[in-house]
Amino acid sequence: MAIALGDDFSALCGFESPAGIAEALSKVPELRGVVGEPAAAALEAKAERGSSSDDFKPALRDAFTALMTAEPGPVGDAVDALVERVGSEGGEAGEGISESLKDKLKLSVVLANQYPRDVGVLACFFLNHLRLRDGEAVALAANEPHAYVSGQLVECMAASDNVVRAGLTPKPRDTEVLCSSLTYSTGAPAVMRGEHLQEFVTRYDPGFDEFEVAKIEIASGGNTLLPPGGGAAVLLVTGEASGEVTATATPLEGGGGEEDKKSGLKKSHAAKKGDVLFIPAGTPLSIVVAGDNSGKPFVAWLASVNASVVGTGAVVAPAAVPTPATGAPALAAA
Repeated sequence: MAIALGDDFSALCGFESPAGIAEALSKVPELRGVVGEPAAAALEAKAERGSSSDDFKPALRDAFTALMTAEPGPVGDAVDALVERVGSEGGEAGEGISESLKDKLKLSVVLANQYPRDVGVLACFFLNHLRLRDGEAVALAANEPHAYVSGQLVECMAASDNVVRAGLTPKPRDTEVLCSSLTYSTGAPAVMRGEHLQEFVTRYDPGFDEFEVAKIEIASGGNTLLPPGGGAAVLLVTGEASGEVTATATPLEGGGGEEDKKSGLKKSHAAKKGDVLFIPAGTPLSIVVAGDNSGKPFVAWLASVNASVVGTGAVVAPAAVPTPATGAPALAAA
């Protein structure tokens, strides 16, 4: 799951609709030349007949694999020719094309400047180009292609032993593995805006068993109490508050170390930007921000096991209580 920080985040996420991919193959000769006429014509025929998603997938797989496994020399020449043509046509690159394709033609020039002669420049025509505003998010299932193009984000992933790369990266690539692993599902992913749970807390549920993410944004002078979760959680602090911030995790019976349970001592930390804190299962978390409500807010992100799995998330219901302040772009699939 990717959550945008700021209004300038954009990404390539999942495969475009059949009609959109067919239009690109028809209107972008450099792309069609690398994919090859047989694979391009087969995909167009399936798209024109309005084939079902499952019926379209083999044609999409063949066309995308033909592109991604093409020889680097012809791919680089096609990218150079595309950039020259789009530049000479003032970014419009021909008449009678959709706004979506115009957008990707301009994007291809941007990508080519960052990764000259890279096959990922042409791959953008197969994918959805998504723009998110601050706080919006998208979630992608495993084996879906994606590349972060611009802006900053908070990303949360399920445990994985690999990320398979194929373009727009200086890192090692496993193109054939990627092409054989993808689902080839089409359509733009849904944009999430989060669910308000309690004061200062917004929850993002990607629909995956492995995790959910809560955004915690507390104005100076504010506080919140996050009830104990059924699983462990990780807190990432990204926003520096004007006043001192105190994060306190109090172990309960069945959570925390033996020494903590016997002593009853609280584990307190003066949280600051860049900190990453581990919250054990069964441990409520109190966050108190000192100040007079006029300074910068404290911002943090709490990743925890999805509530659908453990019966309760790290944030489950309104529970804020007064607490005194005390010293307070790679193209890849995963």
